[in-house]
Amino acid sequence: VVQWSASEQRLYYDCIAEGWYEHVHSGRPGHRATCLAISRDQGMTWTKPNLGLALWNGSRANNILWPLEPNNRSGGGLEGLFRDDRRGVPDSERWKMLCGVCEPACLKHGQGVCASPDGIHWRVVVSHAAISSDTYNMGQWDPVSQQYAFYMRHEPPPGGFVAGGPPDRRQIGLCLTPTLEDICIGGKGNI
Repeated sequence: VVQWSASEQRLYYDCIAEGWYEHVHSGRPGHRATCLAISRDQGMTWTKPNLGLALWNGSRANNILWPLEPNNRSGGGLEGLFRDDRRGVPDSERWKMLCGVCEPACLKHGQGVCASPDGIHWRVVVSHAAISSDTYNMGQWDPVSQQYAFYMRHEPPPGGFVAGGPPDRRQIGLCLTPTLEDICIGGKGNI
């Protein structure tokens, strides 16, 4: 939940359709979306605004924020919303979220970064899918280290991912990177 203004809270939540896991892992289109609910009474009641952005079951009359394409195979939603108030960040990129991206031909899935001026209209600003991660990732700008800090839950490849870590189990990793373009590539950001 995000305190959007003095009179509005926003809930960004994951909607996972029945059979989503089987679809993603079979290469068929995913059925996972990020949706929005709004409260104007301190969270007592919530409404689902008709955003008209994403096509779902032949209609745009829904509260889906992401993905906008009905056959998105990334299997990823938006997660880890944060406000980037650093000097020099354009208003069009004030709000950021990690987002599931699917590189050309969907041969590689991973985490990208989306940006928004208003928390509703999102666009991909980093799409190279450098991080192969699982769900429920968080990120923010860390003013102490002057870097972005991303905590990622990921599923390692068979045989383990982190030296000394348990094999074949999900792990939590920290990625520190000074720019979004360098997110977890090479030595600058490591999980």
